[in-house]
Parts: sequence; C-alpha cells; structure tokens
Amino acid sequence: MNIYKYIYFGIYRLLLKTSAKDVAEIIASVWLSILVGMNFIFFIKCLGIEVREFLSLKVYFSLLYGILILINLYVFIWKKKYKTIIEHYSTEKTNRKNIRLIVTLCYITLSFLTLILF
Repeated sequence: MNIYKYIYFGIYRLLLKTSAKDVAEIIASVWLSILVGMNFIFFIKCLGIEVREFLSLKVYFSLLYGILILINLYVFIWKKKYKTIIEHYSTEKTNRKNIRLIVTLCYITLSFLTLILF
C-alpha cells in the first residue's frame, strides 16, 4: 500500500460527496499538494531555515506549490493514472474504508494544526 496514493484516494472519495465530484480527481491532486506543501513549510520551519533570506514569500510559495501541483498532476492525472488507483482501492471492505477515512481526516487535520500551532 502506497500511503501517498491511499491519502489521495481518501481525499478523492471525500470530494465525491461535494459539488466538486465532476473534477474530484484533479481537485484531490491539488488538495494533496496543498497539504504536502503545508507539511514541507512546517518541516523547514522546524529546521530553523528562514526562507525570506533567500526568496520573497510570494516567489517561495509560488515555486513550492507550483512544483507540487505539477508533480501530483503527473503522478495522478497524466495518462489517467488515477483510474488504476480508484480501481485498486474501490474494492476495499467496509472496515478498511473506515480506516482510510480516519487516516485521511487525521492527515488533513494534523497538517492544518501543525501549520497553525507552530
């Protein structure tokens, strides 16, 4: 099990319950990019690296999120790779679906909390 794809699928399933269900595969990729970017910012902050010494914040965020979104679009959307991920995880049993939901919600919550608290 690839945890990155697992969380992507969890976000995708959550988005199917919203009005964004027509483009859920793309929005899930963007949301995962945002969450990974937030975790990267937290990690850099914990290391004590001041990004403002090297780049303006606007350039830093543009580069960080631009690169992450491009990577995730390549990993999930290019050549419709998300379809194989959906097929793979759609056959999960109910208890596994509940675990996926918990893992996804915990990842989302912890990503926001770490950025807010630190």
